[in-house]
Amino acid sequence: MKLKKVAALCGSANAFCLFDRVDGDGVVTQWLGDGCCAFPLHGLPVLSEPELYRMFDVSEKKQDKIYFNHSALPEGLNVEDWCRSEVRAEDMDVTISSGGKVLMPLRFPGGLLFIQSKYLGPLEDQMDFLELYVRRSDSGGRYVVAKTGMLVAGVIFPVQAVNEGFCDKLEELASMTRRELDKHLAAPPVTEEEDEGQENVFGGGDGET
Repeated sequence: MKLKKVAALCGSANAFCLFDRVDGDGVVTQWLGDGCCAFPLHGLPVLSEPELYRMFDVSEKKQDKIYFNHSALPEGLNVEDWCRSEVRAEDMDVTISSGGKVLMPLRFPGGLLFIQSKYLGPLEDQMDFLELYVRRSDSGGRYVVAKTGMLVAGVIFPVQAVNEGFCDKLEELASMTRRELDKHLAAPPVTEEEDEGQENVFGGGDGET
Protein backbone atom coordinates (compact mmCIF):
# COMPACT_ATOMS: atom_id res chain seq x y z
CA MET A 1 0.00 0.00 0.00
CA LYS A 2 1.13 3.52 -0.78
CA LEU A 3 0.58 5.50 2.42
CA LYS A 4 1.49 8.77 0.74
CA LYS A 5 -1.52 8.33 -1.54
CA VAL A 6 -3.73 7.83 1.50
CA ALA A 7 -2.39 11.10 2.91
CA ALA A 8 -2.92 12.78 -0.48
CA LEU A 9 -6.59 11.76 -0.46
CA CYS A 10 -6.96 13.22 3.02
CA GLY A 11 -5.10 16.39 2.07
CA SER A 12 -7.25 16.88 -1.02
CA ALA A 13 -10.41 16.59 1.08
CA ASN A 14 -8.93 18.65 3.96
CA ALA A 15 -10.02 15.86 6.27
CA PHE A 16 -7.93 13.40 8.26
CA CYS A 17 -10.09 10.79 9.97
CA LEU A 18 -8.03 8.53 12.22
CA PHE A 19 -9.68 5.45 13.69
CA ASP A 20 -8.47 3.07 16.39
CA ARG A 21 -9.37 -0.60 16.18
CA VAL A 22 -8.65 -2.71 19.23
CA ASP A 23 -8.57 -6.48 18.80
CA GLY A 24 -9.33 -9.13 21.43
CA ASP A 25 -5.75 -9.02 22.69
CA GLY A 26 -5.82 -5.27 23.17
CA VAL A 27 -3.62 -4.54 20.15
CA VAL A 28 -4.46 -1.22 18.48
CA THR A 29 -4.45 -0.89 14.70
CA GLN A 30 -5.12 2.55 13.32
CA TRP A 31 -7.01 3.28 10.12
CA LEU A 32 -6.78 6.53 8.17
CA GLY A 33 -9.09 8.05 5.60
CA ASP A 34 -10.94 11.16 4.47
CA GLY A 35 -14.38 10.13 5.71
CA CYS A 36 -15.25 8.22 2.53
CA CYS A 37 -12.50 5.61 2.84
CA ALA A 38 -10.19 4.08 5.44
CA PHE A 39 -6.91 2.21 5.12
CA PRO A 40 -4.98 0.35 7.84
CA LEU A 41 -1.68 1.81 9.03
CA HIS A 42 0.06 -1.52 9.52
CA GLY A 43 3.55 -1.52 10.97
CA LEU A 44 3.33 2.00 12.41
CA PRO A 45 3.25 3.13 16.03
CA VAL A 46 -0.02 4.49 17.39
CA LEU A 47 -0.15 8.07 16.15
CA SER A 48 -1.53 11.24 17.66
CA GLU A 49 -2.64 14.22 15.58
CA PRO A 50 0.74 16.04 15.72
CA GLU A 51 2.61 12.82 14.97
CA LEU A 52 0.35 12.12 12.01
CA TYR A 53 1.02 15.59 10.57
CA ARG A 54 4.76 15.21 11.04
CA MET A 55 4.77 11.81 9.39
CA PHE A 56 3.00 13.09 6.27
CA ASP A 57 4.71 16.52 6.20
CA VAL A 58 1.53 18.52 6.68
CA SER A 59 2.52 22.13 7.19
CA GLU A 60 1.16 24.23 10.05
CA LYS A 61 -0.55 26.49 7.52
CA LYS A 62 -2.32 23.50 6.01
CA GLN A 63 -3.25 22.13 9.44
CA ASP A 64 -5.37 25.22 10.14
CA LYS A 65 -7.66 24.25 7.24
CA ILE A 66 -7.95 20.56 8.08
CA TYR A 67 -10.81 18.77 9.77
CA PHE A 68 -9.29 16.18 12.09
CA ASN A 69 -11.19 13.43 13.85
CA HIS A 70 -9.75 10.70 16.07
CA SER A 71 -12.16 8.05 17.28
CA ALA A 72 -12.78 4.34 17.58
CA LEU A 73 -13.55 2.47 14.39
CA PRO A 74 -17.36 2.48 14.03
CA GLU A 75 -18.82 -0.65 15.59
CA GLY A 76 -21.03 -1.43 12.59
CA LEU A 77 -18.02 -1.60 10.28
CA ASN A 78 -16.62 -5.11 9.85
CA VAL A 79 -12.95 -5.04 8.79
CA GLU A 80 -12.20 -8.67 9.58
CA ASP A 81 -10.53 -10.51 6.73
CA TRP A 82 -13.57 -12.75 6.32
CA CYS A 83 -17.26 -12.01 6.62
CA ARG A 84 -19.96 -14.65 6.12
CA SER A 85 -22.39 -12.32 4.38
CA GLU A 86 -19.96 -10.56 2.04
CA VAL A 87 -20.45 -10.93 -1.73
CA ARG A 88 -17.93 -10.50 -4.51
CA ALA A 89 -18.20 -7.28 -6.52
CA GLU A 90 -17.25 -7.14 -10.19
CA ASP A 91 -15.55 -4.15 -11.77
CA MET A 92 -17.44 -3.49 -15.03
CA ASP A 93 -14.27 -2.11 -16.65
CA VAL A 94 -15.78 1.31 -17.30
CA THR A 95 -15.74 4.62 -15.45
CA ILE A 96 -18.19 7.52 -15.56
CA SER A 97 -17.30 11.15 -14.94
CA SER A 98 -20.14 12.88 -13.11
CA GLY A 99 -20.26 15.96 -10.92
CA GLY A 100 -16.46 16.23 -10.77
CA LYS A 101 -16.12 12.61 -9.62
CA VAL A 102 -14.85 9.62 -11.57
CA LEU A 103 -17.24 6.83 -10.68
CA MET A 104 -16.60 3.11 -11.01
CA PRO A 105 -19.72 0.93 -11.19
CA LEU A 106 -19.51 -2.36 -9.31
CA ARG A 107 -22.09 -5.07 -9.84
CA PHE A 108 -22.74 -7.80 -7.34
CA PRO A 109 -25.44 -10.43 -6.82
CA GLY A 110 -28.61 -8.45 -6.32
CA GLY A 111 -27.38 -4.97 -7.04
CA LEU A 112 -25.12 -2.23 -8.33
CA LEU A 113 -23.20 0.51 -6.58
CA PHE A 114 -20.64 3.16 -7.45
CA ILE A 115 -17.34 4.04 -5.81
CA GLN A 116 -14.87 6.78 -6.70
CA SER A 117 -11.99 5.23 -8.61
CA LYS A 118 -9.47 7.48 -6.84
CA TYR A 119 -9.89 5.42 -3.68
CA LEU A 120 -8.12 2.51 -5.33
CA GLY A 121 -5.03 4.70 -5.78
CA PRO A 122 -3.33 3.65 -2.52
CA LEU A 123 -3.64 0.02 -3.66
CA GLU A 124 -2.39 0.45 -7.22
CA ASP A 125 0.79 -1.51 -6.43
CA GLN A 126 -1.38 -4.50 -5.49
CA MET A 127 -3.92 -4.41 -8.33
CA ASP A 128 -2.92 -7.86 -9.61
CA PHE A 129 -4.19 -9.36 -6.34
CA LEU A 130 -7.03 -6.94 -5.60
CA GLU A 131 -10.58 -8.17 -5.08
CA LEU A 132 -13.60 -6.13 -4.04
CA TYR A 133 -16.44 -7.30 -1.81
CA VAL A 134 -19.69 -5.72 -0.68
CA ARG A 135 -20.67 -5.90 2.97
CA ARG A 136 -23.54 -4.47 5.01
CA SER A 137 -23.18 -2.46 8.19
CA ASP A 138 -25.33 -3.18 11.23
CA SER A 139 -27.65 -0.40 10.10
CA GLY A 140 -28.08 -2.00 6.67
CA GLY A 141 -25.87 0.36 4.64
CA ARG A 142 -23.53 -1.12 2.05
CA TYR A 143 -19.79 -0.56 1.90
CA VAL A 144 -16.92 -2.04 -0.09
CA VAL A 145 -13.87 -3.80 1.30
CA ALA A 146 -10.78 -4.16 -0.86
CA LYS A 147 -8.78 -7.32 -0.30
CA THR A 148 -5.29 -8.16 -1.45
CA GLY A 149 -5.12 -11.92 -1.33
CA MET A 150 -7.25 -12.82 1.66
CA LEU A 151 -6.46 -9.70 3.72
CA VAL A 152 -8.58 -6.56 3.98
CA ALA A 153 -6.53 -3.63 2.70
CA GLY A 154 -9.12 -0.86 2.69
CA VAL A 155 -12.72 0.21 3.13
CA ILE A 156 -14.50 2.39 0.57
CA PHE A 157 -17.95 3.88 0.98
CA PRO A 158 -20.16 4.08 -2.14
CA VAL A 159 -21.29 7.27 -3.82
CA GLN A 160 -25.03 7.89 -3.86
CA ALA A 161 -25.02 8.75 -7.56
CA VAL A 162 -28.31 7.19 -8.61
CA ASN A 163 -31.06 9.66 -9.37
CA GLU A 164 -33.50 10.26 -12.22
CA GLY A 165 -31.20 12.62 -14.13
CA PHE A 166 -28.20 10.30 -13.82
CA CYS A 167 -30.21 7.34 -15.11
CA ASP A 168 -31.62 9.39 -18.00
CA LYS A 169 -28.11 10.38 -19.15
CA LEU A 170 -26.86 6.80 -18.98
CA GLU A 171 -29.86 5.56 -20.96
CA GLU A 172 -29.31 8.23 -23.61
CA LEU A 173 -25.60 7.41 -23.83
CA ALA A 174 -26.30 3.68 -24.11
CA SER A 175 -28.90 4.26 -26.84
CA MET A 176 -26.61 6.55 -28.87
CA THR A 177 -23.69 4.15 -28.49
CA ARG A 178 -25.83 1.26 -29.71
CA ARG A 179 -26.94 3.26 -32.76
CA GLU A 180 -23.32 4.06 -33.62
CA LEU A 181 -22.42 0.39 -33.34
CA ASP A 182 -25.36 -0.61 -35.54
CA LYS A 183 -24.29 1.92 -38.21
CA HIS A 184 -20.75 0.57 -38.09
CA LEU A 185 -21.94 -3.02 -38.44
CA ALA A 186 -24.27 -2.10 -41.31
CA ALA A 187 -21.57 -0.26 -43.31
CA PRO A 188 -20.09 -2.24 -46.24
CA PRO A 189 -16.65 -3.67 -45.52
CA VAL A 190 -13.69 -1.71 -46.86
CA THR A 191 -11.82 -3.65 -49.53
CA GLU A 192 -8.06 -3.87 -49.55
CA GLU A 193 -7.90 -1.66 -52.65
CA GLU A 194 -10.07 0.99 -51.02
CA ASP A 195 -8.03 0.86 -47.86
CA GLU A 196 -4.81 1.39 -49.80
CA GLY A 197 -6.26 4.51 -51.39
CA GLN A 198 -7.58 5.93 -48.14
CA GLU A 199 -6.52 9.53 -47.66
CA ASN A 200 -5.26 10.59 -44.27
CA VAL A 201 -5.54 13.85 -42.38
CA PHE A 202 -2.05 14.91 -43.48
CA GLY A 203 -2.93 14.76 -47.19
CA GLY A 204 -2.02 12.17 -49.77
CA GLY A 205 -2.85 8.51 -49.76
CA ASP A 206 -1.25 5.44 -48.26
CA GLY A 207 0.59 7.49 -45.63
CA GLU A 208 2.37 9.77 -48.15
CA THR A 209 2.53 13.54 -47.70
